Amino acid sequence: MQPDFGQSAAYLKRWLDALKQDNDLIFKAAAEAQKAVDHINATIAAASGVSHAAA
Repeated sequence: MQPDFGQSAAYLKRWLDALKQDNDLIFKAAAEAQKAVDHINATIAAASGVSHAAA
């Protein structure tokens, strides 16, 4: 399977355009990404019976 770099370029262009419109977007996106990581970690911990305090 060959990568479609045209799609990657379009994806990055949309991000760059959005970032130009909203200077806080990168922080909003990072916060949402952290929520996703926290959810995944909590799900894994619950499945394994391990409890970890948030850092």
